[in-house]
Amino acid sequence: MAKKIESCYAHTRIYQNKDLQARARALIPLAELQQKAESDQEHSNLDFRDRLVLQLLHWFKHTFFQWVNEPSCDRCQGPTQPIGVAAPTPEEAKYWAYTVEVYSCKLCRSITRFPRYNHRMYLQFYLS
Repeated sequence: MAKKIESCYAHTRIYQNKDLQARARALIPLAELQQKAESDQEHSNLDFRDRLVLQLLHWFKHTFFQWVNEPSCDRCQGPTQPIGVAAPTPEEAKYWAYTVEVYSCKLCRSITRFPRYNHRMYLQFYLS
């Protein structure tokens, strides 16, 4: 139980890092989102700030991150199928990849590891 509490505390400390906050804000195309919020006719009944939040959420979900259900093969870029999970490597664990999915390529049979990272810095600055 103590390990779980320490892990949760470490997660919350990431959000308090001023440098990471500034780096994250720098990635947001604020002028573009403000322009879209100003011309948002669908939500014209909402306050500008609420429309801006809606634009931010849409950008975050549809542009900033690439959502992956099954990754392409690392070797040939072909389709893969899940075959199980594996323990994270030290490098994967460094960025809080607690779950590493393992896939087999349907074409070349190569194995592709897909770590599900949880470290905010890694997600924000290495994958975007």
